[in-house]
Amino acid sequence: MDLPTIFPPALRKGATIGIVAPAGPSNDRNALQRGIASLESMGFSVRFDERIFDSSRYLAGDDIA
Repeated sequence: MDLPTIFPPALRKGATIGIVAPAGPSNDRNALQRGIASLESMGFSVRFDERIFDSSRYLAGDDIA
């Protein structure tokens, strides 16, 4: 079955981008900061919670927030 590709509207300058870690923790704060700086240089606002650095065994923190 050939489904059409759906393209969402482009983000506008000033839009907020949330950074999440759904599968595993982020281990490289410097890489994250470089990525955030890049997004901010494009005019976006960036948000994340310090919990993306948490880990529970091999997962990104536990399920209870």
